[in-house]
Amino acid sequence: MMDVFDGIRTLLAVRRYLDRPVPEGIIRKIVEAGRLTGSAMNLQPWHFIVVQEAATLRRLGALARSGPYIAQAPLAIAVAVERTGYAVSDASRAIHSMLLVAWSEGIGSNWVGFGGLEKTNALLGKIGPFSKGIRPFAVTDDEKFLYASVDGLLGFEVAEVSRNPWGGKVVHRIEVRPPAERLAEIPEPPKAKPHSTWSHGINIRPDQKEVWMVDGVYGYVYAFDITGRTPKQIASVPLFADPKQRPHPGWITFGIDGRYVYPDGGVVIDTRTKQVVARIPTSEKLIEVDFERGKAVRVGHR
Repeated sequence: MMDVFDGIRTLLAVRRYLDRPVPEGIIRKIVEAGRLTGSAMNLQPWHFIVVQEAATLRRLGALARSGPYIAQAPLAIAVAVERTGYAVSDASRAIHSMLLVAWSEGIGSNWVGFGGLEKTNALLGKIGPFSKGIRPFAVTDDEKFLYASVDGLLGFEVAEVSRNPWGGKVVHRIEVRPPAERLAEIPEPPKAKPHSTWSHGINIRPDQKEVWMVDGVYGYVYAFDITGRTPKQIASVPLFADPKQRPHPGWITFGIDGRYVYPDGGVVIDTRTKQVVARIPTSEKLIEVDFERGKAVRVGHR
């Protein structure tokens, strides 16, 4: 493994590339380095788009005034940012993390920006506009719908995705009202909210029949049936054992088979009964790994 200082000392801006694909595992590691980078208030105001299609790379090279050599690269990672005060600074940190990790894996790269890049929205595809900046989002397996947590919204917005070219528009805005008894217990929500917003977590059950979202202010998880055209709320699951507790869930993860769902904070919910069935110590981000005879055989995703 390359020493961090050696990586910084030897990192080069590489503008000529071999006609050789980058292994999938290394691509994922590079993108993960960007995702793990620190950001102001942990807002993570970025989205990473891996581009490997040769024709699209050539068009990106034609658009980027400072990086025509993109056209010769085996891949590019486009970094889209939210319109927040620190987004450009945060994304710059993430880009440098990716450059260093790529270098440590023997991959030369360079940072291209900023001139001409506003035209890439039409090339790479743009979904929206959403009412405000989006937080975590989930896309159905058939890539037809996108469900997004949105700044300032206790709920989510739904976009219908189109292809050829890629794009899409918002078709639903779902607003959630917590149970009346919880509103009575917390009549004035805090001005400083976890993750600076009402909801910072959403996910789709693996069978693609339900969407689950977190309520970081009142301490609930809400489930919605998405088998129809419009999402329909079917459950409000409290994460607190005592009303005096104030859990602030963020991320939410399903087990591989969808039987259980894990919002951060240590609660395990049965997706069939919509009841809390266990409380275990967990970190903010959780992933399921199944072992057989000491070997990992199945890995879920966050």
